[in-house]
Amino acid sequence: MKRSRTFSLSLIALSVLSAMAANLCGMEAAKAGQTRRAEVSRSDKQVTRAEAEWVEDTVRSLSLRERIGQLIVTAASSEYMNLSSERFAEVRKQIEQNKVGGIIIRGGSPNDVSALTNEMQHLSKLPLLIAADYERGLRMQMKNGTPFTTNMGVGAAGDPQAAYLQGRIIAEEMRAMGVNWLYAPVADINNNPDNPVINIRSFGEDPARVAAFVAAAVRGVRK
Repeated sequence: MKRSRTFSLSLIALSVLSAMAANLCGMEAAKAGQTRRAEVSRSDKQVTRAEAEWVEDTVRSLSLRERIGQLIVTAASSEYMNLSSERFAEVRKQIEQNKVGGIIIRGGSPNDVSALTNEMQHLSKLPLLIAADYERGLRMQMKNGTPFTTNMGVGAAGDPQAAYLQGRIIAEEMRAMGVNWLYAPVADINNNPDNPVINIRSFGEDPARVAAFVAAAVRGVRK
């Protein structure tokens, strides 16, 4: 019964993803006749015409299965693993067979993470989104990296520039290891004592103050 229920849920999830992918196909077809923009604004940088065209052409070239895969992010341990091991074989399967669009990594060392992300990108037909939960820096997942206090501590200092610098340093260190998607900053407001999971992960209890620190951290990450 449990196996049947799991299989049914998998079918439902696949149906939803298929519908989403089909919708993307329709959207791309509608866009095909429109004039492409020479440049698309992205943060403080610009995407060139050639880059925009590569993205559009690549999306149109994907099969339905590949488009569905691009909607999925799976997890992988970044502790050292032999490339011939069963553990890495599962990572390879997710990339080469399931065509996943992203992978969130956990643990490891800078060398482990760098070796893993490099190999995963090499295996993937499309550039992977490689994510990590480094909201307080690399040391949330490993023994290396610049140590930071909690968001509540940063907020208590009273200067959003501290959040900006923290975000910038975190981004520089994670990009050096091949991680390009940060699950941070936490934008929760610490105004509910019945929800202790937020607690010191929040910049504070005032919405305007939290917004200022979150915006500063985002600017730092995207710099």
